[in-house]
Amino acid sequence: MLRPDAGVARQTAVEARADVPVYSTPSLMQPMAETGPVSLTLHVATSAPATDFTAKPVDVHPDGTAYNLSKGILRRSYGPGGLPFTVSLWPTSNLVRAGHRLRLELSSRNYPRLDRHPNTVRSPERKTRPIMAGQVNHHDQAWPSPLLLPIIPR
Repeated sequence: MLRPDAGVARQTAVEARADVPVYSTPSLMQPMAETGPVSLTLHVATSAPATDFTAKPVDVHPDGTAYNLSKGILRRSYGPGGLPFTVSLWPTSNLVRAGHRLRLELSSRNYPRLDRHPNTVRSPERKTRPIMAGQVNHHDQAWPSPLLLPIIPR
């Protein structure tokens, strides 16, 4: 069920948090249309037995304001290491204008838009006492983490 605060929202407060890494492109030279499914492959490690990973592609306007284009979450148990997995995001249909930038936000939460996860293997609905989780996102040539956007040719 969609909550009343679902949909596009300004990301300024989220991006100010120290626990939300953001990755930005340079300003686009030409407009870019995207329509369809979005996915992100991640190589992560966590100290928690189970946790969430969330992702949001963002449209950053020339004045710095940023609005999410889509969002996705993967809730599961994890083993040690940086094994790849894919987060499926909501489909999107947007025109990112020339002069704007694309940005990717990663997090382990998106509360209150998405339910909290206690970072344990017990269901969040059971009001389990949460534990702190240390997350590492590996992203380099050895650990590629591509964001796949459905770009519509000009």
